[in-house]
Amino acid sequence: MSLKARPTYRLASALVGGALLLAACGEAIPNAANGPVIPERQVIAKSTDTPARVLRDRGVLILETRGTFFQAGVQQGTLMRDRLRDLVRDYHERRAFSAFVLTPGFVHRLYAGRQARHLTLDERDFLRGMAAGSGFSQDELLLLSTDPPYEALSKQIPGLVPGGGTFISRGKASLDGNALIGRLSDDLTFGIRQRYTMLWVHRPEKGPAWVALTRVGSLAAEAAWSENGLFAAVDPLPGYAKTGGMPPRWLTLRLMNAEGPDAAEASLRKAAANTSQAFVGTLAMGEGARLVESARGDVAVRSYGSGGSLADLAQSMGSFKAQGLASTTPNPRDERFGKLLAGQYGQLDPMGAQRILADLVDPATGKRGPTPASVSRELPLRMALGPVVIGDWGSLTSTTALVAQPQTGRLWVSMGHEQLDDSKPFVDFTVSKLLAGEAQSD
Repeated sequence: MSLKARPTYRLASALVGGALLLAACGEAIPNAANGPVIPERQVIAKSTDTPARVLRDRGVLILETRGTFFQAGVQQGTLMRDRLRDLVRDYHERRAFSAFVLTPGFVHRLYAGRQARHLTLDERDFLRGMAAGSGFSQDELLLLSTDPPYEALSKQIPGLVPGGGTFISRGKASLDGNALIGRLSDDLTFGIRQRYTMLWVHRPEKGPAWVALTRVGSLAAEAAWSENGLFAAVDPLPGYAKTGGMPPRWLTLRLMNAEGPDAAEASLRKAAANTSQAFVGTLAMGEGARLVESARGDVAVRSYGSGGSLADLAQSMGSFKAQGLASTTPNPRDERFGKLLAGQYGQLDPMGAQRILADLVDPATGKRGPTPASVSRELPLRMALGPVVIGDWGSLTSTTALVAQPQTGRLWVSMGHEQLDDSKPFVDFTVSKLLAGEAQSD
């Protein structure tokens, strides 16, 4: 009997072992490898004859270019050819051109052509280079940097201007006294454009290297930081449209040639009369920071040399109101932003700044958003005359955010999202390592 029973025990052991193996296949085992390991930092495209390359670092798309602006355009056009094609086709041709019935594709191109008059020689070289590298026409690529024509309606529909919010905290307002800048950006992504957000690192032949938060193929950067230590961000403000003017965010990259905040402020003052929208520029270097606000060519500057903590959003809460340059209508989103900053006064650190930027609470209801009143917001935009829809832009949503600490050279970004919320992690970078092309490490 004992000899006959042995196969039964062996069979039972095999069945139990098989069942455990099947169970393990159905659910990941903690701390065990499950498939190929994806490196946190990997090169996904590389030029064969230049140092240019495209990386993915902890989910963040990074483009590195070198040389003149023409060479940078060739490098980006070559390495980003597929992304440029998809962006032009999916975002512009299939969605943006049809968002407003009064502005079909040819109107977008005419409007972009008027803005092109404000391009510098270097920027024109960049477009020429990108066209040469990608095979697309300069007219097609110009659309990636220009304002759409319906932004001329910003006074009637402020949400058509993708702006954002910025705060500066330093001195007694910050936990360690270091200057801290937090900002988030709103965009009409149509569920598409957020996928093309990237960090662009460029080392020119002359002048300082810089890193910019922008989109593939675009000269309109949301923020940038030079190796000289200058941080700059320029955000458009709605309600002061100037047809055919220069998109305010073109100024961000131009400021990277400035030696410091004084020179950058002078450049913003000079450009103020020619922008397509009012704007607020954030400038910081070391422990100092300032806001430069412009509307209708009038300019107001607030410097932060001692201590302070202030929100400055699309409706502009400070000196614009004092000088009568902006609406005095209360903005619930601004109020939410300011309340959160006041609650963190003296304790604000980079993690706290990230939580504020990703806030999803509607102050009116206490419920989680995103809503037009939460810091990270969603604002549906639709225009109809009775049953006839003449404009459908989806929603203006908060898609990217960053926290910058100029004195330590640290940068935290959350980007590439259709909607920013507190489940989206911020990725930490040391700017000097970004500029040198080195891997980030603790």
